[in-house]
Amino acid sequence: MISREYFGHKLRGLRKERNMTQSELANRCGINQAQVTRYEKGQNLPTAKMIKRIAEGLNVKIEIFSEVSEISINSLDSDYEKLRDSLINPEQKLALRYVLRSFYLSTKTKLIND
Repeated sequence: MISREYFGHKLRGLRKERNMTQSELANRCGINQAQVTRYEKGQNLPTAKMIKRIAEGLNVKIEIFSEVSEISINSLDSDYEKLRDSLINPEQKLALRYVLRSFYLSTKTKLIND
């Protein structure tokens, strides 16, 4: 689940990167400017449908609002390599790779859809 504070911080940053006012973003999303303010301040968390509309209004992928996207891929790969190197059996190494990647993708998808 995405926290209100994280979403608000990310939303404000993305909006400012695009030199967009809260009113402009609100107009693109079909909401009022006060609601954008509440989202940015972490007072409210939008529904999944509204997050999709906001992502479209900002011209970004919805995944950018997922806290999982902040996890460094290099960090995940490093952890995977350490665990993989501790295994001896090649079949176990391959199984580990599939399990971890599957878990990562399913977790990311769940966070986006919640």
